[in-house]
Amino acid sequence: MSDIKPDVKVSVKVFTQTAVSNVVRESTKKLMKSLTESQKKIFEAKIKNMSDDQLEQYFENDPYFKNALENTIKSVNDTPQENVSESWTENLQSVYEATYSKDLTKILFWPAPRVILAVVVCIALLAMVGFSMVSYDVNPDPVSPISPGKSIDSNIDSITFLDAITVLEQRKIITVPKQGKIISIPEQTEIPVANFSINVTDGYVPFPVQFTDLSENATGWNWDFGDGTNTTWKNTTWKNTTWKNTTHTYSTAGNYTVNLTVSNANGTDSKLANITVQKPPPPPPPSVLPVANFISNVTQGNPLSVQFTDLSENATEWNWDFGDKANSPEQNPTHTYSTAGNYNVTLTVTNGIYTDSKNATITVSKPPLRPPRPPRPPRPSVLPVANFISNVTQGNPLSVQFTDLSENVKEWNWDFGDKANSPEQNPTHTYSTAGSYNVTLTVTNGIYTDSKNATITVSKPPPPPSVLPVSNFSSNVTQGYTPLSVQFTDLSENATEWNWDFGDNAPSTEQNPMHTYSTAGIYNVNLTAINKNGTNSTHATITVQKFPDTSDPDKPYALYITNSESNNVSVINTSTNNVTATVPVGNCPWGVAVAPDGKKVYVVNHRGDNVSVIDTATNKVIATVPVGSYPWGVAISQAGTIVYVANSESNNVSVIDTATNKVIATVPVGSYPWGVAVNQAGTKVYVANHRSDNVSVIDTATNTVTSTVPVGSCPEGVAVTPDGKEVYVANSESNNVSVIDTATSTVTDNVPVGSRPRGVAVTPDGKEVYVANYGSNNVSVIDTATNTVTARVPVGSCPKGVAVTPDGKMVYVANYKSKNISVIDTENNTVIDNVPLESNPIAFGQFIGPLQY
Repeated sequence: MSDIKPDVKVSVKVFTQTAVSNVVRESTKKLMKSLTESQKKIFEAKIKNMSDDQLEQYFENDPYFKNALENTIKSVNDTPQENVSESWTENLQSVYEATYSKDLTKILFWPAPRVILAVVVCIALLAMVGFSMVSYDVNPDPVSPISPGKSIDSNIDSITFLDAITVLEQRKIITVPKQGKIISIPEQTEIPVANFSINVTDGYVPFPVQFTDLSENATGWNWDFGDGTNTTWKNTTWKNTTWKNTTHTYSTAGNYTVNLTVSNANGTDSKLANITVQKPPPPPPPSVLPVANFISNVTQGNPLSVQFTDLSENATEWNWDFGDKANSPEQNPTHTYSTAGNYNVTLTVTNGIYTDSKNATITVSKPPLRPPRPPRPPRPSVLPVANFISNVTQGNPLSVQFTDLSENVKEWNWDFGDKANSPEQNPTHTYSTAGSYNVTLTVTNGIYTDSKNATITVSKPPPPPSVLPVSNFSSNVTQGYTPLSVQFTDLSENATEWNWDFGDNAPSTEQNPMHTYSTAGIYNVNLTAINKNGTNSTHATITVQKFPDTSDPDKPYALYITNSESNNVSVINTSTNNVTATVPVGNCPWGVAVAPDGKKVYVVNHRGDNVSVIDTATNKVIATVPVGSYPWGVAISQAGTIVYVANSESNNVSVIDTATNKVIATVPVGSYPWGVAVNQAGTKVYVANHRSDNVSVIDTATNTVTSTVPVGSCPEGVAVTPDGKEVYVANSESNNVSVIDTATSTVTDNVPVGSRPRGVAVTPDGKEVYVANYGSNNVSVIDTATNTVTARVPVGSCPKGVAVTPDGKMVYVANYKSKNISVIDTENNTVIDNVPLESNPIAFGQFIGPLQY
């Protein structure tokens, strides 16, 4: 074993039919990977159409295999007995004979007595294809019978097996221990095989040829092109690139032998090919000869200019000889003869190879001694008389209509005195510059002329009239509660400056200012519009009311809870937390908004596509307003004048005037709008678009979307802080709340909360935000100073709506599946009461307002 070199690792396993099958199959896979295409074709051609018996007979009778068999038997007989296993002879008959199938991808097994032949067959196959590595696993404990009446002694120490390459080259028998042993087989030497292809083998000079190398095992290439030039690459690593290929151009006709010699460290090989290069053939003769022919428009006269017209056939070039030492290559020339005489004109044409000619004579006569005198025109009986009038003679700007009054006239020429002229009989001319202009009309009858002058005076333009400004303006609201922010829009005409007096000693010079009233009262707003010519003023009245006092601890609030399943609204008195009234509304009430003064409640009927308006004094519906499809959220301005409704299927927002309970505008927003909120100033509306994962920002002055803010996944509830600087959006699928900076319309923070957050509300002081987590049955409390959750308050099952009392002391949560309302004390964030209901509450929005008596 010491003389086996560790080049290629091989292990051996043969005892059972299954073992032999696995061994030979694995060997065949590795063999097929190592075969070159030429080796495959040689072997497949030999055994392609043989039957199993023919294949066996082929291996027995082939001289190469017979010699291998004899050498193998001799090696076995010559091997010292101590190197041969005692069970070699008896186990030899137990090995199943294996041969390769015809397609080299399948192994057939059958019992046969000629085991040595099978071993030699495997040896010969491996030797023939140059296989450099065979790997078998060792069977450490063969105990299964492999042939009827035969079994393997599991106590033997080793078995002897012939290694293919070793037997043929060194005639040695290798003993492999029972437990398995890695042996090696030296790799065979690979010599190069020259081969190449040519794109074309014959052609005309200059003749470029592309040579493509197809050689195997080469590391050096030498191209001899047969014309004294060659190209060589040696010891290159670019075997798989185009460096070994080449293009050669033959510039001389002849027969050339191309020789490619390839080499590697083990030898060289060459291949020849022939190239035939011919001289270019002469151009083919034309199928039709040229025929010269032409005509001329005149053949005699004086002076004589002649137009020659070519009528030749099959011509590509023309050469004219006009007979007066003048020539032309044009096809249809014109030539002028200035001297009397007879001229022989010759046209020669060619098609590039052959020519043809035609002649003709041109006669030029002598000119007459003196041309005849033209006849004198008859003397007119009446001379022309110029005359005209104009509709105006002075002014600015001045457009003048001239009317001709001339007699015996055929032509007119007007000179307007400002370098402008006209040949018309009755022209119109406009003077644009002040001054005096001398207008002259010259007329003629074809022989004699006459003229007339007149003066046109153009005055300087008068100064433009003074344009005074006209003052006018509008405001988005005319009344509301403190603090009341009013957007004023200038509608003045001809104004260059503006002076606003809002009635509270806070003027402004902006064109479209916004002003906030912090004190209740009636204010006279005056706008003075100014330009350089004067001023003009207009005024309007703004009524600011004091917000209802909600700080009185003894004054209760009213909760208006929408019950989606029973199509009604429950009215709860916060002083007793009891239901005091039930108001029937539309189909599937959802969102709710209470007016700031508590006098009206607006309920969105999700499946009714409308809004019910409740009079809180009587707890009855006084109006029903049609809106878009499947409305969801609703919000009311701080002034109580405008209501905004998010229509989920219509992808828009309906704008309702509370004075008339009519829709006055519809604003397109994102996909499936859900929650909606208005800032305290009433200038911005924020809409959460559930399916487009963003928030639309609406300018209430124009009812248009001015920006769109990306937020989390599936936003639902939305609320604005009292100062209007931040907006909090509950993202139901992201399980967080996005914080929007209203100054930049960007998200500045995302606060993780509970599962599936829906409703969201901000305390009156803006310090805390309460979020109803539908999936985790609790309410997250967010500190707005740090945007972190400071408490989680357990409530009922599946909370949806959440609202804070105007005094900020209590938070009410509508629990959908629990059918109750949880009451949270904001001082310690604990539930202090639960109000039972008969239906499933939703109450999505600001559902708390002053209780009306």
